[in-house]
Amino acid sequence: DQAAIESNGLNAIAPLLQRIRELKNRREIPSLLAALHIAGVNALFGFGSEPDLHDAARTNAVIDQGGLGLPDRRAYFQDTRLTTSYEAHVERMLLLGGVTVAQGATLARAVVRLEAMLAQASLDEASRQDPARIYSPMPRQEAFALAPEFDFEAYLKAAGAPPFETVNISVPGFVRQINRLLLETGMEAWRAYFA
Repeated sequence: DQAAIESNGLNAIAPLLQRIRELKNRREIPSLLAALHIAGVNALFGFGSEPDLHDAARTNAVIDQGGLGLPDRRAYFQDTRLTTSYEAHVERMLLLGGVTVAQGATLARAVVRLEAMLAQASLDEASRQDPARIYSPMPRQEAFALAPEFDFEAYLKAAGAPPFETVNISVPGFVRQINRLLLETGMEAWRAYFA
């Protein structure tokens, strides 16, 4: 029922948008991110499970690169027309979500900059076709130490993840980049990115 969907506007996602608006510090990001992932939002990284590359009877938790709005990492660096159009799109979405016109362009630039930093640490699609390039299983605590600024335990609890000891960090450098971004990116940019 398209008419009902249109008349409902943002009501379906209003609770998530409110949570994003109320985000005060980076310690609150893990539980917000879990709520976004549960709602199907591709933000910051992917989390799930997959068969082990060397033992099909074993299933591993996996943390993978993600959180990009453009289809491939190269788009952020090779096509300025596309990134300019994407930035304008992000600005329109932020305005629809309630950001003021005065803030829209600045926040859209911050979102695209944050995504470009994620893209910089991402593997391109061709590299991801080599299973060995995306296979880095490690003990849970060792994996989480790659990004000490992100509370993975809080994320897992909020996401309702089952217990596990080993996690495949598909792209370890991507998780390290998340840590850098948490240290270097202000909360206003994080709120705009999650919105």
